[in-house]
Amino acid sequence: MKLLKFLKPFMQNQQIQKFFQSRKKYLTELLAKLVAVDTTNPPGNEYKAAKIVEAEFKKLKIPYKKYEAKKGRTNLVGEIGKGKQLLVIASHLDIVPAGKGWKTDPFKPVVKQDKMYGRGVLDNKGPLAATLVLADFLKQHEKELPGKILIAAVADEECGSALGMEYLVSKKILKAKYAIIPDIGGNLKAISIAEKGILNVVARAIGKQGHGAYPEGGLNAIDLLSQFLVKLRKIRWHYKKHKLLSAPTCSAGMIKGGDAPNVIPGETEAVLNIRYLPSQNKKTILTDLEKVARKTARKFKKSPFKFDLQFDIALDSAPLEVDKKTPLIKLIQSSAKTFKIKPKIIGQNGTTVCKELNQHGIVAVGFAPGEESVFHQANEYIDLQELVDFSAVLAKICLELKE
Repeated sequence: MKLLKFLKPFMQNQQIQKFFQSRKKYLTELLAKLVAVDTTNPPGNEYKAAKIVEAEFKKLKIPYKKYEAKKGRTNLVGEIGKGKQLLVIASHLDIVPAGKGWKTDPFKPVVKQDKMYGRGVLDNKGPLAATLVLADFLKQHEKELPGKILIAAVADEECGSALGMEYLVSKKILKAKYAIIPDIGGNLKAISIAEKGILNVVARAIGKQGHGAYPEGGLNAIDLLSQFLVKLRKIRWHYKKHKLLSAPTCSAGMIKGGDAPNVIPGETEAVLNIRYLPSQNKKTILTDLEKVARKTARKFKKSPFKFDLQFDIALDSAPLEVDKKTPLIKLIQSSAKTFKIKPKIIGQNGTTVCKELNQHGIVAVGFAPGEESVFHQANEYIDLQELVDFSAVLAKICLELKE
């Protein structure tokens, strides 16, 4: 096979596109196989889909290793090229529950108008299938690669990544210079370099337990917490505006309290999910929450009973921001442009494994096919041609990446 590096750029791009277009049918079949395997997390069972990935690596004669932090929660890492780890492209094997509202069986993929429907086609088995077809191309052009390219299929992304990406980076299994995470949607028109932080706060209301027949003999903690949550809607966060990220948000995702219908609850709690900006931190956020708590307390100042609103941090995941001048970002843009795709730099409210990678010294950004609005939705779909184009752009990136 003629080395692509000796071809003129236009001819090189044509050869890349021709290769992936010719593999479209195979990509579709491979994706259908992956979707037919239920890897709903929990419990995960990623090993079922990992067998398909493993078979591809074996067929392509790509060296790979298997890692499991827990039995059945499989991570696979294939290696192509020589030298130091340069780039990792990681997709996840697990999916969210299918839920209701599907027009077709979520685990029996259907193709209509060049779109495949099924649970996980977008998040994240479509991109995974595309990277496996990419692996075939890279293996054929292995001598032209500037370093070692890793194709990873990881576990547990939908439930925190403790058994997946977090495990792989903490054990220094992945130590590449760069990473591309195809888990943001964006139809190849976005490169995500910033993510909000996540702060889960347990808001606990403490009142006075009493008898349901004599409510005046207690202070209902549910009433106290409810008033707090109502006032929380108008909270004034202290922060500086960010060019890529929207204003901070807060939502009560869980609430519990009370032991019996005829007992005035003395304690209840809600878990607040706060998405915050780089200009904020847990200290400033707690200060803002306490101001709302003091306003709430004024409504109960005539109560003869002591009461309190307390806050405990259950999770703190710091915001992420990658320097937009990093060479990887410019390379993604220039490579995409050769295929008439012009991705813009964005930030996002959600979170990806880019955080874990960047925290461990691997510069990671999000770049992916697919419609963001169908993530975790019934009738999830992916445009098959977009997957082909995604593979082509990745191939160009891998060939032109520099150490």
